[in-house]
Amino acid sequence: AGYAFLLGGTNGCSGGLHMVDIRNPTSPTQAGCYGGDGYAHDCHCVVYRGPDTKYFGREMCFCCNEDTVSIVDVTQKSNPILVSRTSYAQT
Repeated sequence: AGYAFLLGGTNGCSGGLHMVDIRNPTSPTQAGCYGGDGYAHDCHCVVYRGPDTKYFGREMCFCCNEDTVSIVDVTQKSNPILVSRTSYAQT
């Protein structure tokens, strides 16, 4: 979709998800970020094609950190929206 998704680091967004516009690869630009769940160490972003028609065709990122899994709608990069957050116990 012309975007790179970066995680972690100390460059804002509490170490969360950064979205970078790479449609012009010689001049990447910050498109947005989501830090509402703090540091994230893994994310998988897809154009959703599942059974929930509310989100069908939207760009969704499934992110996790040390105690939660979050689903974020990143269709509008400058305004990512938390769809769901589920906590899990550390073992």
